[in-house]
Amino acid sequence: MTIGFLLGCGALLAAEAPSTRAVMVAPPILALALPLADTITAVLRRLLQVLNVVRQSVPERERFALQLEGRPRLFKADRGHVHHRLLERGYSHGVAVKILWLFSAVAAAAAVATAWSPALGLTVLAVAVAVCGYLIPFRLRYRELQVLRKGLLLPLFNLRIVRRRAFHAVLDAGLVVAAYATAYLVVQGGWVDQRSVFWVSLPVVVVVELGAFYLTGLYRGAYRHASVGEALRVLGSTALAATAAALVLALLPGTGRSLLAASVVNGLLLALLVLGSRVSFRLLDYVYGRGRDGGIPTLLYGAGRGGDLALREMLANPQLGWRPLGYLDDLAHQRGRYRGGYPILGGLADLAGLVGRLGVKQVVVTTDKLTKERRAALMGIAERYGLQVRRFAIAWEPIRVDVEVEEPSRPRRKRAAARPLAARARATFENVSGPITGMHAGAEPPELQIPDGGVTQEPF
Repeated sequence: MTIGFLLGCGALLAAEAPSTRAVMVAPPILALALPLADTITAVLRRLLQVLNVVRQSVPERERFALQLEGRPRLFKADRGHVHHRLLERGYSHGVAVKILWLFSAVAAAAAVATAWSPALGLTVLAVAVAVCGYLIPFRLRYRELQVLRKGLLLPLFNLRIVRRRAFHAVLDAGLVVAAYATAYLVVQGGWVDQRSVFWVSLPVVVVVELGAFYLTGLYRGAYRHASVGEALRVLGSTALAATAAALVLALLPGTGRSLLAASVVNGLLLALLVLGSRVSFRLLDYVYGRGRDGGIPTLLYGAGRGGDLALREMLANPQLGWRPLGYLDDLAHQRGRYRGGYPILGGLADLAGLVGRLGVKQVVVTTDKLTKERRAALMGIAERYGLQVRRFAIAWEPIRVDVEVEEPSRPRRKRAAARPLAARARATFENVSGPITGMHAGAEPPELQIPDGGVTQEPF
């Protein structure tokens, strides 16, 4: 009866005011927000829970494969509804019911408000969708609905068309149009009396800015390998493109100061959009690496360059099966800060407490500045709590090739000799809880001189 009453009222109100028909869908949707949100959530999570993204290493490049694990069970009952998640979060049945009542009351009030003022319908509905889109996946911890953390967008970068420069040019053309149109709206306050100027100047801006991108070598980069250098090149290219577009617009008849001001705003928006498109893969890969479930809880001892390299290796290689929790560092001013998105939780004196609080199972040493006393203390804590201790090291190994050389005493005879040809870098996590593998007893490993805060191969 309630559903029919609301739908009937909405139909009558929309019939009386035809101009508000598009916004009269908001009151019934808001009135039924709770059951609709629960139903949509159940359908989406049952569809997405069978999808999984796996990182694969192939000879050409790294790939992300989308795997289907079984068939989705849309009509099988489970304990994943909203009220079940509230109980799993530790709320009692009474508190969970009150939370649901409060949510329904707020949604009903919003429905009544939009019914009295239809102009607010779409705005209130958009806000409600945004709030539910954040609360349900993250606060209620629906891992299936966290699309970015599951890496469901990463397989798109495997498509051949995405790697072509023509696709990049088309994408940039769309970004140029979006940036210039937004800047024009912001400066002009709308399309009134200036629509012809906009449509005349738009093709000029697109051609000039795409030409500047091409001439500055923007399309020679790769999304997968975007770095600080790539970001600086994008900023330089967009600045040059926006400047060139502004100069060309200044030469066109009928352009005023407002159009030149729009060019300035266009340059800022264009830099933001193009830079975001170029670093999109790196951002998605980072979120995917941090969002993996499971793995051995691991702390990195040493918040320096070596810790940064070890963290990258752990996030890029899920085969290790380790889950970084944060850093340990004995410098007092470092505590409470973040490095690479992970907190510096304390020093060696706090390790025992972190074992019980975070369930730490492993410590990776990434610095060569540990004194003998701290090494002994670390190994004592590890033995007491059963922790695995490893050392992160980087080795530059020469690659040798056998060549034939003539012996001076016997010019007709030749022997094989090893000649260094090149070198390769290898990152290793060595177990130091027991004997170090790869070394003979009593043998001294080769030392590696690196900058401050890095890693070394000297004995632990």
